[in-house]
Amino acid sequence: MSKYISLLAVFVTAWAQAAAPAELSSINWGVSERQGKRPTMEDAYAAELKFKGNPQEAFFGIYDGHGGDEAAIATARGLPTASGRIAPLHELVAQSSLSDDALYRDAYLKMDKNFQNYSQNSGTTAITAHIMPGPNNPLVYLAWAGDARAVLVRQNGTVSDEGTSVDHKPENSQEKRRIEEAGGFVSKCGPGYPWRVGGILAIPRSLGDGDVKGFTKGIIADPEVKVFNLLPRHQALILACDGVWDVLSNEQAATIVNKALAYTGTLSADPIEQTHEKTTEKGNNSRAQYAARALRDAAYQAGSTDNISVLVVEFNWQPEGPQQQETEKEKQERRDASLALAMQLEQEEQQADQQRREAALKNQEEEDARLARQLQEEEQAAQQRREAERKEKQRQERLDADLARRLQAEER
Repeated sequence: MSKYISLLAVFVTAWAQAAAPAELSSINWGVSERQGKRPTMEDAYAAELKFKGNPQEAFFGIYDGHGGDEAAIATARGLPTASGRIAPLHELVAQSSLSDDALYRDAYLKMDKNFQNYSQNSGTTAITAHIMPGPNNPLVYLAWAGDARAVLVRQNGTVSDEGTSVDHKPENSQEKRRIEEAGGFVSKCGPGYPWRVGGILAIPRSLGDGDVKGFTKGIIADPEVKVFNLLPRHQALILACDGVWDVLSNEQAATIVNKALAYTGTLSADPIEQTHEKTTEKGNNSRAQYAARALRDAAYQAGSTDNISVLVVEFNWQPEGPQQQETEKEKQERRDASLALAMQLEQEEQQADQQRREAALKNQEEEDARLARQLQEEEQAAQQRREAERKEKQRQERLDADLARRLQAEER
């Protein structure tokens, strides 16, 4: 036991000497959009470096509109009106005096209210990422409402669940329960059709949609918020609309972006900005833009029939500073400790990811089983109604036959 404690003490001491706050040297970003097979483009995005005038802050967002593009454009860029201007979501975030989760809830609800005061005819989902300095490492606040999604990619191309959002869908057990407790309901027209709130909207959270929220209970603009530490093992953050996630998994998207960011071929020296053939591209780095384009095209080739918008944020980490003079033994101890801790952290994160996936699978299986029972009960009820109708028809036919016989007997 004493040997174990001694080794642990060496390990902790060496890691404490080696561990230093991780710093971002820069952030690359690229966005790529394609109208796809839809008749109009209703998506929009926001990319703000030096957010609030701070070189260490940034804000990114993807907004997937429906019922027109006004809600998405207003949320991303703002919208002039006859009485002034609707401020975009990132300006509301910058202006808020609140902090943590309350800040993003306040901004999302103000955005929802401001747009509804202007128009009742369109809405948008939202996924936003606010990067800021933290006590030791950069922090990222993810906020989202609806089914646009964020996926955090590790340097090895795998998915990190700590920075990955979970879509708001009407059929999700928590959302369904919340909707029903609010007096609403969730339904679908039949197999192959999406679940809808009140039989109308296929998402339970959105900004705007005043025409639907006015009479359909359970649709809210409150975002879900997640905060995590950004670490050197993290390579990139993907923000994308459901035009990607309808056809590609988180793991597939992470692999595509990881490989694209490792591309060593010739790219343009400067990021291109182009709009042609119903596609739009922009960014501050051609490699990040290439990665966004690669994922966009993969979704289109996989059969996406929706608008497709992808924003890739790549993290460039500051090299470690010079170390104090060490003996060879101390250097080796530090390297061994760092490697051991990295392996431990990776193993713990993989175990946590596995547990979360198993829990999500279990929840989905329970939900599938519940839906299967519900469909079975509905089918049984329908069969009982049909059987009752059949018996009633037979009874009526017997009555009609008896009446006909009595009339014949009277005529005789």
